[in-house]
Amino acid sequence: MASIPLATQGKIQNMIVKNHLRPMAGYQVVIEAALKAGARSYFASPSPYHALLLNEGAHRFQENHGSFIQAESPAAALSMAYGAASVGALPLVTCNEQDFLSMQEVLSYACLNQKAMVIVVLANGAPGQQSNQLSFQSLRYFFSPMMGTGQPLLTLLPSSHQELWNLTGRAFSRSLERSQPVLLLMDPLLLQAVSEVRMTSHTSTFRQHKLNTLENNERLALDLEQELWDQDSNHLLSDLPESPKILWLAAGLLGHWIQNLKEPDWGTLIPQSLSPFPSKELRRQLREYPEAEVFLVEYKDTAWYRQVQSFFTDLKFRQLSLPSPPESVGLKTQLKKALEQTN
Repeated sequence: MASIPLATQGKIQNMIVKNHLRPMAGYQVVIEAALKAGARSYFASPSPYHALLLNEGAHRFQENHGSFIQAESPAAALSMAYGAASVGALPLVTCNEQDFLSMQEVLSYACLNQKAMVIVVLANGAPGQQSNQLSFQSLRYFFSPMMGTGQPLLTLLPSSHQELWNLTGRAFSRSLERSQPVLLLMDPLLLQAVSEVRMTSHTSTFRQHKLNTLENNERLALDLEQELWDQDSNHLLSDLPESPKILWLAAGLLGHWIQNLKEPDWGTLIPQSLSPFPSKELRRQLREYPEAEVFLVEYKDTAWYRQVQSFFTDLKFRQLSLPSPPESVGLKTQLKKALEQTN
């Protein structure tokens, strides 16, 4: 049997690695995806809510010739990331929702001075209301225009471990392309849950020929910014049968669980970004099924329902709040019982 050339062996090994499925927890996915995307600087302040991220990052960044610095406060961590971005690094910052609220002043300066970085926010609730479920108590901060851009920051919202891997890479790519911080909202349920992840490579879609002309042509810079914003406004996952009777609009891991139920009369719509919200794509999907009832499902809170309803003043969504924390086991029964109560 003829031997395989070394070049072919290398290609085969790359294909095997690229398609390798590895069981990983959410905190491992964030750190590994950040390293894969080119981050070598990690800054965070101590917090019991994302201690797993700090522990994993402290080990993995050092093993990959990077650096991890534990700051005294969230604002100090973001200030350190600001300095690292100023000298050409691509830093990672992690925090919980309460920490994010205390970062607003430094974050405004980072936007004004066009510093590329990715901030992972564990969306576990506002101060005094922390929980282990995805919360949107501080939702208005993710839609507020920032200094220097006049637009809200790009805010991505994964609903599974594979999406967490893909969107972490996209966050770093978009941060470089836009020269702005990018937010990655993380469902607390994803943090410790374990799932198989395909560790695909992260590639940037940035157009180098446009980059060379941005300094001398402000109009091209604005056009590129609008082009990227339009691309990011179409991020909507949909799993729709031929003629669904009920459409579930859900975010985070809850949306992924509903999608996996595979009910023949149920369809699922899961936004992958909060800002820009995929309004056009969602409206297009709803037009195709005018007879289906649309339920916006969340746990306990109504902040997300009010925000989404404000985007669609001409459409009426029905709200469905789960009384107990969502779990994959028994979710179908819980949803059917909630539907009976609304009818």
